[in-house]
Amino acid sequence: MIASSIHSGNGETTGYLGIVQDITLRHQMEQEMIGARKLAEDVSRMKSDFLANMSHEIRTPMNGIIGMAHLALNTELTPRQRDYVKKIQLSGQHLLRIINDILDISKIEAGKLSIEHTEFELESSLSNVLNLITEKATEKGLELILDVASDVPVEVVGDSLRLGQVLINYANNALKFTEQGEIAIVVRVQEQTDDEVVLWIAVRDTGIGLSQEQISRLFTAFTQADATTTRKYGGTGLGLAISKRLAEMMGGAVGVESVLGKGSTFWFTIRLGIGHPPKRMLMPSPDLRGRRILVVDDNDNARLVMNEMLVSMSFIVDVVASGRDAVSAVEQADSMNNPYAIVFMDWHMPGMNGVDACRQIKALPLAEPPHLVLITAYGREEVFHQADDAGIHDVLVKPVNASMLFDTAIRVLHSGSSLENEVGEKQHSPNILGLEKIAGATILLVEDNEINQQVALELLRQARFQVDLAENGQVALDLLQLRKYDLVLMDMQMPVMDGVTATIQIRSDSRFVDLPVVAMTANVLAADRQRCTDAGMNDFLAKPIEPNELWKELLKWIPPQHASSHTISANLHSQAVIEVPPFDIKGIDVAPALRRMLGNVGLYTSTLRKFCKLQESVPQKTRESLEAGDWSAAQRHVHSLKGVSASIGANELSGLASLVEQAIAQKQSRAEIESGIEEFEGLLQTLIRDIQQNLPAIVAEDVVDKNSGASAASKLAQMLVENDPEVMAWMDSNGALLKSVFPAARLQEIEAAVRTFDLDDALRLLQQTVKDGEVK
Repeated sequence: MIASSIHSGNGETTGYLGIVQDITLRHQMEQEMIGARKLAEDVSRMKSDFLANMSHEIRTPMNGIIGMAHLALNTELTPRQRDYVKKIQLSGQHLLRIINDILDISKIEAGKLSIEHTEFELESSLSNVLNLITEKATEKGLELILDVASDVPVEVVGDSLRLGQVLINYANNALKFTEQGEIAIVVRVQEQTDDEVVLWIAVRDTGIGLSQEQISRLFTAFTQADATTTRKYGGTGLGLAISKRLAEMMGGAVGVESVLGKGSTFWFTIRLGIGHPPKRMLMPSPDLRGRRILVVDDNDNARLVMNEMLVSMSFIVDVVASGRDAVSAVEQADSMNNPYAIVFMDWHMPGMNGVDACRQIKALPLAEPPHLVLITAYGREEVFHQADDAGIHDVLVKPVNASMLFDTAIRVLHSGSSLENEVGEKQHSPNILGLEKIAGATILLVEDNEINQQVALELLRQARFQVDLAENGQVALDLLQLRKYDLVLMDMQMPVMDGVTATIQIRSDSRFVDLPVVAMTANVLAADRQRCTDAGMNDFLAKPIEPNELWKELLKWIPPQHASSHTISANLHSQAVIEVPPFDIKGIDVAPALRRMLGNVGLYTSTLRKFCKLQESVPQKTRESLEAGDWSAAQRHVHSLKGVSASIGANELSGLASLVEQAIAQKQSRAEIESGIEEFEGLLQTLIRDIQQNLPAIVAEDVVDKNSGASAASKLAQMLVENDPEVMAWMDSNGALLKSVFPAARLQEIEAAVRTFDLDDALRLLQQTVKDGEVK
């Protein structure tokens, strides 16, 4: 209410004026605004919490996928297996980038999307994109071509994720609107200085094309070329608009060239810094330069691209468009005493396919037969099987890049010295990063997830660190009272006590004020980082753990005080210390077999026992399958024997099995096949007998005390001997039984060893318990 006095001319008060205003509605609106603001804040907080939790839940299994792939790549694999595992790793890393994009939603909404400037390998980024679209292209029968000019820098500085995002948008559009022909990714240098390069990157297809009127409506949000494409092909029309914005943020522009019915070329430019590492020189040693190579492909662009790449490597290159022309060219070159060293043969060609052409070339009476390399756009098992049957041991999956061609050419020409800079095939050895300075350091790993435990433990132990495992923060505090550690790797979310609480308690103890604690967690929001910092953690390592990032953190926080007593081998992964097993079996080459198992004698011994148990019945199973007319099953039995025999070093047996496998594949006469089965059966029986006679007695049998009735001890020992991955689950489900058999303290020690995947130590503890007569 507002009131005022009314006065007369002489100043006397003659009355009062009052105005009453109803502000109920305004008050109500203000309260509603306050409520709406609080609701918006709650929603924002809920969204942040949801994103954080979702990120953690997704990143935990992703850590296992990417980490296990990394560990697998550090073992001996066939080229085909290495390709599969590498693509698993790359796909996992791409999914991780998508998760990171989800966490950028708030930045995008606020107009704060930033472009990174980090060093990356351009060819690797392009290959990642191609890996994501290869399967769809194969399903549609499309040829994929990667055409990168030789003057394009290898190492560049920019945002590889955003570059890949634009390329994927373009490539997916090309796949959507192309039914036959090819899709090519083309990279050219538009401008270049000492420090920067502007690249012109395009995706060219042979699809439906666009009219000029349709082109004018592109690169606008929610707009397709026309309404019918949305109904027929789907899509929101956002992809090109996002691509345009990203290209502009990276200092470039976008555009399209197209003719209706004849395909399109979508391009963008991008300004990048030039990386510091020197460009890899794809140049063979002098004695290999000028070698003649034949390229066979019915696709004009594929032939042109491969020709240019090989010529730039100093090879002399001829090209033909069919299998028949290839056979004639090889025969003519040999007759003129100027043979081809290598033939790169496309698999899918009209008339005569690549495998048949290779067979005809192998059948020619050549003085110097060429090395045959099959190239296929179809990475299916039957193609590899056909190649193997034809005796072709080198197969490349399109699209091929310069590094793939170079490495293959040098390898088949028997010059391993030029492969020391092999791109992307092997993981960096920790020694390269200087970890020998801190080798032997003691690390406390605090992690509750079993897969993450295995990944981290194996990575750290491969690098020769001493590692203890704590399953939660409380166990970590207990271990810190018992042993001095050089560094703690601390997960954030754990049962019993989380990593933040544990770190706060660590810092409250004056003894641990200077102990480095590095967060190792799937929570990657800024608020999570701040919580780690506030708790007293020194640094932050995001999951999934990238080994090189882990090594950097260890080098950053662990003083180089262990170098004098602990040294990492210069060939950490490739030259594992091999302990010679105390047995010698005729027909088995132990050394290379043991090397393939990273020198683990226990694992090798267990594998030999499993070989005797599982392969003894192969001859009979093969015969039964043949009797039933199941040639595929018969071939599978023999194929399995061939592979397992090779893995344990039984090379002669593996060779005999291979001959029988080929005979079955070619459906030779039953008499010929039976003769081969009898031959490898005799050798197999002799080998099994020798293995059983020469191997040391099975530890599990030694453990059992016939008078104790401790069958649980026997079962546990057997699982440890065989490195059974289910041993921990079995112990958990038989906890009450084990407690009745073992002393509590010793059982805890055995469980701790099993949980840290140190099965050798668990077996040692079990044997000691039996020896001391402590089994009840």
